[in-house]
Amino acid sequence: SDRPPPMGKFGEAAPAHPRFVWDSIPSETFTLYIPRGSYAAARASEYRSEVEAGIAHALAILGERAYPAHLQVFVMGSREDVEAVTGTGWNGWSDPAGNNAAVVARPECRPVFKHEIMHAVSISLWGNPLGPDKDPYPPKDSARMEQGGWLREGIAAAAEDLYVTYSYRGMAAQWLAEGTIFPLDTLVNRFYRVDDLAAYLQSASLVNYLLKQYEAERFRLVWRDGAGAFEHAYGKTSEQVESEWHAWLRATPASERPKSIVQARSEDQCPKRRK
Repeated sequence: SDRPPPMGKFGEAAPAHPRFVWDSIPSETFTLYIPRGSYAAARASEYRSEVEAGIAHALAILGERAYPAHLQVFVMGSREDVEAVTGTGWNGWSDPAGNNAAVVARPECRPVFKHEIMHAVSISLWGNPLGPDKDPYPPKDSARMEQGGWLREGIAAAAEDLYVTYSYRGMAAQWLAEGTIFPLDTLVNRFYRVDDLAAYLQSASLVNYLLKQYEAERFRLVWRDGAGAFEHAYGKTSEQVESEWHAWLRATPASERPKSIVQARSEDQCPKRRK
C-alpha cells in the first residue's frame, strides 16, 4: 500500500514494502537499513559513521547525555522512495514516536542524516514543541502544530547547518541583506504557509543563535511554550530577541554567505519536493 503508515509505524512499513530489499547494519544504539545494490550500499560504512556522529551531535546540541531508544535509520534512493512509504515526497522523514528516520542518498543529494536524527532525538526526549512534555506524537490542535514548526524544523535544520556550501546563518544573513528575511511573527505563526526553504533555514539560524547565546535549558522553555516564553526564558521581548538575532546575522563572515539567494538556489542540484 502507498498509504502513509500511522505515527510510530514507519519502522514496520518500510521493511515490509515490496519496493525494497534491505540489508541491515546493527549497532548498540541504532540499526542502519540500506537497499541492496543501491548507490548507498557502496557507502554503508561511511553512512554508519554519519549516523553514529549524528546521534552524538544531536545530544550535544540539546544538552542531553543519552538517547535511550534504539533508532532505525533507512537510506532511500529518491524522494519517490520516501513517498511510497510515507505518502509525502520529502528528502527525508522522521517518525519519532517509533524511533525511525529515513533519508535520501543519491549522487546529487547529500543525505541529511543530522536533520532527521535530530527530529527523532529531540522529539523523543523533549516531546513535540508546544505539546505535552516528552510526548512524541504531534499536537492534535493544528494551530499549536503550526506554531511549533519553527522550533521543530528549526532545531533539526540547525543540526544539519549546510545548504550546498553555505551555513544556514550565512543564508539567513543574505536574506536579511536583500531585505527578504521573514519577520519573527511570520516564522512563529505562518511557518508552513511560506516558502519552505526560507522558513527552514531562517528558523535554523534563529534557533542556532538562541542555542549559542543561551544554554539549551532556557531554549527548552521556549520549546515547551513557544515564542511567548522569550521573556521568561531570556528576560527579553520578542522584538528584542529579533533585533539581536538580526545583529548577529549582520556580523556573519562573508565566507559563509552566498553572493545572492538566487545563486545559492541555482547551485542546489537535489530534485525538488513533489507538490
